[in-house]
Amino acid sequence: LLFVSDGSADPDKNTGSFGWILSRQNGQRLATCNGPVYTYKATSYRSEGYGILSILRFVYNVINLRHLANVPSHKLHCDNEKMVKRCQKLPKPHQMVPNRRVVAEWDVLAEVWETTRSIPEGSRPTISWIRGHQDKHTAYENLSLEAQLNVDADELAATYVRTHPNKDYKKSHLFPTSGIQLHIQSGTVTYQLQRVATRTRTGKVLEDYLCEKNEWSHQTLKD
Repeated sequence: LLFVSDGSADPDKNTGSFGWILSRQNGQRLATCNGPVYTYKATSYRSEGYGILSILRFVYNVINLRHLANVPSHKLHCDNEKMVKRCQKLPKPHQMVPNRRVVAEWDVLAEVWETTRSIPEGSRPTISWIRGHQDKHTAYENLSLEAQLNVDADELAATYVRTHPNKDYKKSHLFPTSGIQLHIQSGTVTYQLQRVATRTRTGKVLEDYLCEKNEWSHQTLKD
């Protein structure tokens, strides 16, 4: 079995989504999935993490709902190399200290690691990187199966955003493993927590002070 996921993000519109496909090695598509990604500022990194997490939750639930002792050998491909590396290696218990919880997209990573631990070791998918957007230089029909599935997963992610034009992506759901979130007016902060918290607390006060001192309007300050 072969899973391939992809994520999409538009920081300007703050829209994020993921998509994935399950296929046999002969190319027979067995399942597809897509969905939204929530954060105050969308990134491809977080979207890719959502895709991997969705696949792992799918595998976890199939095993538990069907009471399977094991599942067929399967692989998981993602085109974000950094996210793949973070998901491949489970942190040791002594590494799960509070200061690590301010790293970018901690909530998604923590849930990925916890879900992976919950899947029997013999049934965990092998996570590996695949180069994305290979169809830009090679015709779709000439691509490897993995590359074709990556193109299809990318289209699934884009389709979700197109078909949900009024979706609010700002506020994230709380994943059980992370246990805590930082919400501000513009949404749920999922990376650069310390910087965003500092700017949010002091930014408006400083702007008002500069406008009053220099007799500027807020528009002048922005300019």
